[in-house]
Amino acid sequence: MIEWSENLYFFITSLTVFISALLFDIILGELPEKIHPTVWAGKIISFWKRRIRRGNLKTEKIGGIWLALASILPIAGVFILLFFFSWRIHMIIYLVIGVFTLKSTFALNSMRKH
Repeated sequence: MIEWSENLYFFITSLTVFISALLFDIILGELPEKIHPTVWAGKIISFWKRRIRRGNLKTEKIGGIWLALASILPIAGVFILLFFFSWRIHMIIYLVIGVFTLKSTFALNSMRKH
């Protein structure tokens, strides 16, 4: 019986997620807008961008920092919690969330079209 080291286990899990995300993208293409994290980020950015006052340079810098944090942290927080809890529930759920997350970061079919 082979004893799996923690590093080997992490490598195989990561490789499985990467290959699955690539295959998902090649076979099915882009995720629907309703479940695409990039679309969510765009909606958050649009929401806050309209509310950030433009004026002097200092206000714009603070608004830009707020915009970056307000658009990244909620989505990152959701996925961090999903990974944290899914790891404890079942490995398959963790892998599915990993594939979904990684797949949403690239679009091979869309890049080829454009």
